[in-house]
Amino acid sequence: MMSKLLAAGLMAVAAGCVGFDSEDATRTQVAANELGVVALETTQTGSMFELRALDGSDAQRGRVTLEKTAQESRITIMIDDQQLVVRTLERELFRIAATSNDRVRAFLALNEVSATLAREAHIQVVQPPPPATEQPYFTETCPSAYLNAWPLAKQCCYTEWGTNYTMFVNGNNELVTRYHNPYGTGCRASDGLSSCNGSACYYGPNGFSRASMEYYFGYIPQVASEEGSYCYNAGWSYFDPYHYFGDVWGDYPTGGGCPGSGTGDGEWDY
Repeated sequence: MMSKLLAAGLMAVAAGCVGFDSEDATRTQVAANELGVVALETTQTGSMFELRALDGSDAQRGRVTLEKTAQESRITIMIDDQQLVVRTLERELFRIAATSNDRVRAFLALNEVSATLAREAHIQVVQPPPPATEQPYFTETCPSAYLNAWPLAKQCCYTEWGTNYTMFVNGNNELVTRYHNPYGTGCRASDGLSSCNGSACYYGPNGFSRASMEYYFGYIPQVASEEGSYCYNAGWSYFDPYHYFGDVWGDYPTGGGCPGSGTGDGEWDY
């Protein structure tokens, strides 16, 4: 079982990239922490957002980049020698489940890191749920109605605790996370209630966000449940790991989009 996430280099910036609003560098001080990060420095240039985590001598300890191309958005998170890479067709609002890697999780859990990412790059860090005594939740094998008819969703886990999501392995051995509209309605804005237009919708026709796909080339993720509470990536294996959750063929047709200009057909597939 491997816990480090390594990945190929970032894609070259393509024509038609979606840019950011500002190119100004900002610096934020960080409260004392076990990672030794004392400051954050962010820059937004053209199609690239970058956050650098610095130690007391201004040496880089960690880094987060968000690159938007004409084809997809790609987030890379690094802390020391640990790395997480996620790709998605989403363009505006991004969610990262901070449960895939101990060092990455600790880095994203720093209040200043999560707040800066949310404020400057619209990247929301999804923290694990509170204990069941404070808020009820459950985890189960995914209902087939929540999944597309193709491909097979392997090791499919569904968590419902306010931030509801499915997590499974697709045919490319990518770890796929999709966030479910808590109101259950399809083709809605990110608040789950407001109407939207075509590709501008956050939740697609089946009531789920666009897929975020995490990968570690040549390895297969293992989906598990933390003490029966929430779905998370337990690590990466060269061989197919034990399946804690069932493999599920979905019922929902692929290629769907939302009504309006730029229908986004297929944008919510995985």
